[in-house]
Amino acid sequence: MANEDLMTCPKCNSTLLSADERGVSVGGAVAGAVLAGGVGALAGGLIGSGATRIDCWDCGYRFKPSNYEEEKKKFAPPTKSDEVAGAIFLCILSVAGIFFSVRLFMNGWIIFGVLLSIATIICILITVAGLTPLPKQR
Repeated sequence: MANEDLMTCPKCNSTLLSADERGVSVGGAVAGAVLAGGVGALAGGLIGSGATRIDCWDCGYRFKPSNYEEEKKKFAPPTKSDEVAGAIFLCILSVAGIFFSVRLFMNGWIIFGVLLSIATIICILITVAGLTPLPKQR
């Protein structure tokens, strides 16, 4: 079997997984009994029973095999287009911040101009840090 065919944990990519079926839920039975009496206890205890669940032995993450593809997407690293879109948004935000900071200073709102200038500088630093590749770890 090729490595591409193995199911891995969506969160940590470990192959140390176990699958089991959920049995009768004691908590569900108690909640059902409180809400609807004896029939509710039976129904509440059986809801979700028989559903397969996969547990990762490395990180403890739990997921349903039917949701595997969605779970993988949830923990997938951002793509290059996501990074570029984020950088463009922060650039636009920075330009707007500079424009409004100058307008605030010109109208005598010095404190708000300073606060917006600081926020704009932080925004610019985040943009530059996001575009700069980090050095590879050895």
